Amino acid sequence: MSITQSRVARALPTLSDWWRSPFGITERGEPQPHQSEPMNESDRRALELSLQPIETRQIARSHTASDFVRSWDWAIDQAISVPDPVVSNTLVTGLHHELSLELKRFIGPDSGANFHAWGAWASDHIGALIRVDAVPVLPNLSFVPPVKTYIDGRVEALSKGNREVLDDIGRVMVRLIARFDDESFIDLAELEAFCSDTLTPFQRRLAPAVTCYYKARFARTTQARQQFTYAGNLYTLEHEQHHLQSCIEEIMLPRSLRPILTRYMARISVGGREVEVSRDVDLFDATTGRMYPPTLERIEITDLDDFVARWGRTPTVDGSGVHNWVDLGDRFNFLMHICRVYHTNPTLYETPLAAPFTH
Repeated sequence: MSITQSRVARALPTLSDWWRSPFGITERGEPQPHQSEPMNESDRRALELSLQPIETRQIARSHTASDFVRSWDWAIDQAISVPDPVVSNTLVTGLHHELSLELKRFIGPDSGANFHAWGAWASDHIGALIRVDAVPVLPNLSFVPPVKTYIDGRVEALSKGNREVLDDIGRVMVRLIARFDDESFIDLAELEAFCSDTLTPFQRRLAPAVTCYYKARFARTTQARQQFTYAGNLYTLEHEQHHLQSCIEEIMLPRSLRPILTRYMARISVGGREVEVSRDVDLFDATTGRMYPPTLERIEITDLDDFVARWGRTPTVDGSGVHNWVDLGDRFNFLMHICRVYHTNPTLYETPLAAPFTH
C-alpha cells in the first residue's frame, strides 16, 4: 500500500506556470485578478516539492500502515500550509481525488461515489470561486475598493473552509484505511476502539460515517455496499456542513440578498457538470422516470432510513431546489438528493484537474 502522490504531481502541470507568472495567468487562460502579490520563496519551494516525482521527496513507500499515514499527513500538511489560496486549493483538490481512489479501493470497486469523490469536484468549484471565474462580473470591478474588499474577504473564507475539510476529514479516512486495510473479517469492537482512539469530541459525527464505510467494505452485495457508502457520505456531509456553516454565512453576504445569490449564483459541480442548486435535482433516468439508481431506490438500512427522514424536507427530488443556501436544512436536503441520484455516476472519479473549465 502506498500513497499515490505521483498521480497528483502529474495532474498539476499548470501550477508550475502559475507561480512563474506575476499576473497569475494559467494555461487555462483565465486571469486571476485578486492575486496581487507574488509567491515568496518558501511557497515556491513547497510547490516545487509537490510537483516533483515521489521518488525525489524521499517519502517511504513501505507497505506499513504508519508510513502510509505519515505520507498522507505530509501531503495534507503541504496542501493546507501554502499561503496562496489558488495553489492550496489545487493541491487540496488533487488530494481529495487521490483519497477518493484510495477509499474506493478500500471499500470496493462497486461502492459508488464516496465523500472524497464529491469533495474533489466541490473543491474544484471552490477554486473557481477563489479565482473569481464563477462570478464573471466581479473581475471587471475588482479595482473598486468595496468590491475588492468583498472579493478578498470571500476568498479568505472559501480558502479557510477548503483547507479545513481536508485537514479534518481526510486524516480520519486515511487512518481508517491504514488501520483496517489488511483485515479480512469484520470486528465492530475493534472499530469502536478505533473511533474512540482516533476521533476528537469535535469529530463525533464522523463515528457513524466511519462505521458505514467499514461495513460497506464487508458487505456481501453491491446494493448493500452502495447503501452503506451512501450512508457514510451523508454522515460525513452532516459533519462537514455543520463545520462550514459559519464560512457559508460569511460568504453569502449581504444577508438580504441570500435568496437572490442562491438562485442566480450558487452552483455545484457533478463530475464537471455545473448544477444550479436552486433547481430541483434531476431524475436518475428521465426516460423511465426512475428517480434514483436501482441500488438506492429503496433504502434498506434502518439507520439510513431514519437519517433521510430526519433531514429530508422533501421525500423526493420534487421541490429539492434550494431557496437559501445558508439554511442548513434547505441545503442538506438538496445535497442528500443529489448524492443519491448521482451515486453511481462514474465521472465523479475522474480528476477535476484534468478537466477544462465549465464554469
